[in-house]
Amino acid sequence: MKLRFFLFTILITFIACTSKNEYSPSLATDAFDYSGNLFVFSKNMEKKSDLFSIEKETTLVNTTKFSVTNKYVLPFLYYQVSADSLDFSMTSKEQIKELFYFMAYSLAQKELYYREIIDSAFEYDDDEINKQVEAYIGDVEQFKLYLKNSPLSYSFILEDLKKNVIIEKYRNEKVSYKTINDNDVIDYYKTNPTISRINPSLQVRHIFVSFAPHFNKQKALAKITRAKKELDNGKDFAKTAKKYSEDKASSKNGGFLPDFITRGSMQNEKSERIIFNLKKGEISEIIETPIGYEIFKVEEINDEGEIVFSEMAENIKKLIEYENKRNAIDAENLRIEQKYKLDFITK
Repeated sequence: MKLRFFLFTILITFIACTSKNEYSPSLATDAFDYSGNLFVFSKNMEKKSDLFSIEKETTLVNTTKFSVTNKYVLPFLYYQVSADSLDFSMTSKEQIKELFYFMAYSLAQKELYYREIIDSAFEYDDDEINKQVEAYIGDVEQFKLYLKNSPLSYSFILEDLKKNVIIEKYRNEKVSYKTINDNDVIDYYKTNPTISRINPSLQVRHIFVSFAPHFNKQKALAKITRAKKELDNGKDFAKTAKKYSEDKASSKNGGFLPDFITRGSMQNEKSERIIFNLKKGEISEIIETPIGYEIFKVEEINDEGEIVFSEMAENIKKLIEYENKRNAIDAENLRIEQKYKLDFITK
């Protein structure tokens, strides 16, 4: 009898530990107004996807500290839709799903970063922070009028802006990155294939693997890692792109992107920083973007002339410092994601 009870206890414990529905408590939604325009928007959009439903709450991402649901994302999405006059009429159900998941992931990243900063006992002057928030808002009455029909309250926006300022202050003061000297500047000028060129533009191929539709970073990373291994073993990039890339528009052409890339033209700043440091014919490492993983190959580099070192040494120094800082921030983001096991949740 005791043995049967013992085995039953183990079984119950195992089921409890492996239940897919046991997530951390979701971020509170009681600060949002789900009536009025948001309610109408939600009801109109439910036919597109049940993720727009206020009543049906679905966990999208989870961490060891909290989870984020569609209901938490919805006010932010509506706020963005209103601000940018976005139209979902031609958006597919899968694209809407991707949007919800990625917004949830971004909101979770920010909240984790902020909590990590607070837990670190980072010191800041409340008055200084509030002044920066006030400067951003400007005319308070006008800003409140702008938020009149928003599901995000004025007090919530204030707290959210305060988090942004604290995160930025922490990054500026506490995230350490490699310092540089004159030799670093000279080496960068000599080895960077585009830094001395006037208006450089790149023609590239790429392989892209999305987190969607599976919303599983490990699965996506495993797939693009296989592609990178084949490239490292000498396989033709175009053939590898046709085999692995999930960018349907370019994969049939061997990953070839017809438009030349110029500085500032890419949505993902990290990818742009990396590919402008590649030589002609060189292949990048795997790059993580907000929506998936990419590998690039530079096919051609064009420019409108060259600038001598003496005329750009100071700017190169600033650029290296910026790149070093961004790399340090990216590494810090990854550390926090891994520490709190931030990941997509799908059923």
